[in-house]
Amino acid sequence: MDLSDQLQSKRLPALKRQVNSLSNALLGRADLQAKPVSKLKIVLKVLSKLDVTLGKIKFAVACINPGLDPVDVRHDREFKNVKQLICCRLALTTYVVTGLVCELLRTYRRFIDESGHVFDGIPEKRTESLTMRDTCSDAIDKALNLINKSELNLIQDAWKSDIDSIDDSLEKFLLFLHLQPPLSEEESRLVGREVGDQSLSTTTICVMAIIKLSRLLLAKLVKLSKDKENISMLSDLSSREFEIFAKMTTTFSESIEKLVCALCGDFIDDHVQDVLIIQKSLSQILSAPKIILDMVEYIFVPVVQPADQPSSKLYYKTQFYYWNQVHQSITRRFTQALGFTTS
Repeated sequence: MDLSDQLQSKRLPALKRQVNSLSNALLGRADLQAKPVSKLKIVLKVLSKLDVTLGKIKFAVACINPGLDPVDVRHDREFKNVKQLICCRLALTTYVVTGLVCELLRTYRRFIDESGHVFDGIPEKRTESLTMRDTCSDAIDKALNLINKSELNLIQDAWKSDIDSIDDSLEKFLLFLHLQPPLSEEESRLVGREVGDQSLSTTTICVMAIIKLSRLLLAKLVKLSKDKENISMLSDLSSREFEIFAKMTTTFSESIEKLVCALCGDFIDDHVQDVLIIQKSLSQILSAPKIILDMVEYIFVPVVQPADQPSSKLYYKTQFYYWNQVHQSITRRFTQALGFTTS
């Protein structure tokens, strides 16, 4: 049994049991409240086991994750569930777990120092202890779930996270618009609009369209990736290939976020900085989709390719051609309206 399997089947489940056992000893057993010595013995026994388990988890993570950046690992295709892209994510998740457990132990110690072993009788401390215990359990479940995830699941999770980021950007932009005061008569004349006309400007509509179209691209990718009858993801990607692909869509969503932040004036009244960020973000928003779609074509392949069926290249062109045309047109129009050049 390899170390990642041990983490899944033994170490992390044991850690969850021991965290719950410690909580029960300190908070859940009414029969121990009048027996501090018996309670202390049980707590020390659980802590001893917990210490051993944490040590084994630390050893396993150190062995399976040598600390390499997945983007630098080109030749781990045959490693399957111990590819660096998996090991790196598992290590980061496990560090969160052990950090939360250590914080829980520090909290227990602080409460005992302040109130003795019967601190569970204080509602605020009991509630905080139970909340932290549940947080630890949830984090352990998340780590166990990560071990079971396929590379396809990981990329889908990344896309869904990017979609959430774009949703947040749209919400931020709409709130910014809502908080803007109506145009004065002088402002209306300066922008060539009738006094009292508070309809959205063309540039504002362009920004909203860019954000929504960017979200649509990622939503289409998620939908495509779920079409298991017709499309499958390559299983022999290296960690480098996977990481570059995942980072490309994240960079795309981050460009949307930076564009919105600059338009909303989040950069401390630095107009020059705002302009530079807007220009760079628009450039990335224009160029990223082609790279993303080229990588999708490489990574997602038809399950069966009959001789009389169109090539996968034509399939993807059909799927995304109209989206790409509209996205490029609106983004270029907005870019030019701001006085930036487009290649």
